[in-house]
Amino acid sequence: DEDSGRVFNVDLAGAGAFIPYSDDQGETFTPSVQSGDPFVNDHQTLFAGPVPEGQQASLDPKFAEYVYYCFNRVSDVGCVRSIDGGRTYQKSGLPAFTGVDAEYPGELCGSLHGHIVTDRQGRLFLPKGHCGQPWLAVSEDAGTTWTRTKVSNTVSMPDNQSSVAVDDRGNVFYVWYDGEHKLPYLAVSTDHGKTFGKAIMIAPPGVHEVNWPTIAAGAAGRIVVSFPGTTASDSTDLSRPWDLYVTTSTNALSDNPTFTSTIANTPGDPLHRGACDGRCGNMFDFLDVLAAPTPGAPIWGTAVDTCTDKLKCNKIPAAGYDGTSDGVSVDMRGLVYRQMSGPQLRPVAGGAQAPAPQGPPPAAPAPQAPAPTGGGLAATGPLLPASLAVALLLAGLVVRRMRAV
Repeated sequence: DEDSGRVFNVDLAGAGAFIPYSDDQGETFTPSVQSGDPFVNDHQTLFAGPVPEGQQASLDPKFAEYVYYCFNRVSDVGCVRSIDGGRTYQKSGLPAFTGVDAEYPGELCGSLHGHIVTDRQGRLFLPKGHCGQPWLAVSEDAGTTWTRTKVSNTVSMPDNQSSVAVDDRGNVFYVWYDGEHKLPYLAVSTDHGKTFGKAIMIAPPGVHEVNWPTIAAGAAGRIVVSFPGTTASDSTDLSRPWDLYVTTSTNALSDNPTFTSTIANTPGDPLHRGACDGRCGNMFDFLDVLAAPTPGAPIWGTAVDTCTDKLKCNKIPAAGYDGTSDGVSVDMRGLVYRQMSGPQLRPVAGGAQAPAPQGPPPAAPAPQAPAPTGGGLAATGPLLPASLAVALLLAGLVVRRMRAV
């Protein structure tokens, strides 16, 4: 937790979960008591946020926030909350989504959701691909009740994980990939998720397909989106390389935002080869990106490398692919990457970068052709499993203005 420094760890145990926490950076842990609705071990998400107005104050004098834990139960999205710093958990209230939705009669929408986040007033935001459309559930009473908003009526998405972030001024940013072309889209809300502006496609020039984008936000209008993506167009090519793209914008609230992009892995050493359908070669949903809370601090993210030295997949490109529709790899490594320079999500006061402009959600400007201004992919080295850290340089980047659809 960025405010208190408390560290949480989710221990999955059969049909339940325990969430011990540490206040001494992992030297010791306080166990949690499993309570409330039975937990389920699928697609879990954990987040701590401010206590919403009108709710009981935290019972833990060392931890002023509520802790939320949500999970996929197929029949619905179950959520529990802790008001005592993580010692105990109780069912928060109604489901954020139900697997069978009255708005889609006869269909099973499921409950595979994205990661929950809060804003500075304690509102909860839970994103989901729901019966082929991007949706967002919002709660203003600590998960007791939820309202749901369809983010886009024109751009579809598979029934899986989308991602949401809230900047320091409460603007909401939602990303997903469309169900037809598998390209990443962004929509913005300036009214706490009640309505969204037109969706804009944010793939860097030359990228033909992506999987599961994830987003984080910093100061007003400053965002970062990461996703595995490929510039190869032949989806049947077992050597088709997939890189980890990191895309930032410092004016995402403007009518015509600009994005800069690079890859976090070393060029020529991709994260994956072949098909990247579904869970993308055992990457699953272990992809994330975070904006450090301190001004001038870097962007951090996680990734999964399925194209490893063990597989020799760069010498024998198809070696890591088993021929299934999910593109499953036989080996994978968890990785962490870090930004070394480039656009700051929370710039230092008096710095050279101007603050992001304020304004309504993006409108629909006239279409513009992609305008690459450089091709330098400035990564300092390979994703090294020994250190689980990699330097990411957001410099010498591909720049593109996006159009609404």
